[in-house]
Amino acid sequence: MDNNRLESIEKSLKNINAKIALIGNTLNIITDELGDDNEEFQRKFIASTLSVESFRDSFTKYVNEEGDDDIKFTMIELNNMIEGIKNGE
Repeated sequence: MDNNRLESIEKSLKNINAKIALIGNTLNIITDELGDDNEEFQRKFIASTLSVESFRDSFTKYVNEEGDDDIKFTMIELNNMIEGIKNGE
């Protein structure tokens, strides 16, 4: 691959990265504002986030390695609940 092509790919990746950062910052503001006083929103947001299996798996791994017992227990319950939903229970 020539240098111009590599530079173009690098520029595109930086542009995508900047857009993802902007989306992340915007999402943080929205969730902070909506989630502060709205427990139902908090539950829905967490459930939606953890419904993405790859994210839930990596977060569960992190919790198992770094989390305290309360967080670990909560993740076990959430994983069981999500598996039950997936299996039609």
